[in-house]
Amino acid sequence: MTDSAASASSSPPRRSKSFFVEVQGVLEPWNSNVSDVLFAMMYRPYPGDVFVACYPCSGGTWVSVLLYVLTHSGKMPADQAQLSRDVLFLEGLGRKVEDIAPPRRLKTHLPAKKLRLSQAAKYVYVVRDYRDCCVSLYEQMVARASDYRFADATFDDYFQRFVAGQVENNDYFDHVTSWWEHHRSPNYFFVLLENLKNNFEKVV
Repeated sequence: MTDSAASASSSPPRRSKSFFVEVQGVLEPWNSNVSDVLFAMMYRPYPGDVFVACYPCSGGTWVSVLLYVLTHSGKMPADQAQLSRDVLFLEGLGRKVEDIAPPRRLKTHLPAKKLRLSQAAKYVYVVRDYRDCCVSLYEQMVARASDYRFADATFDDYFQRFVAGQVENNDYFDHVTSWWEHHRSPNYFFVLLENLKNNFEKVV
């Protein structure tokens, strides 16, 4: 557990960014439930918990589907709602994840340094080419206007924010680095999205 995660409940959130709320230094969509994000930062993993972690728009949903298939005898989820009930979005649900008995399958976009990490849990971190990630996140921010208030912004406006780390979950490279620090640990598995696309059977 990092010092920043340990102090997660001690500092009030800041809504100083036009499109985001800042929680313990992490930018989240402006309408995020701050209590849920703080709970995610303080969540203590149970033995056997499996996390799918990634920077936003890096392929986390696809890998969540694969996790579902691998744990349900090859069956696909019926729809997004069923997937969301099985692979729980930690900072989106907050304390509601406790309604599901452990061990749990969880998804998070938080950087590793903002979480309580555990050797008893397993982590799958998904990495996507930063250029594709940048464009995909822009398209998401424009499409989900109620979450981001970004519908009228140009790509140039957004790109300046992306390179400055002033987008959801901050700087892309800092995020990847925070997880890469754990890549030698046996309970971490790193997936490059491009490798998954090109060598699906081998990676899975």
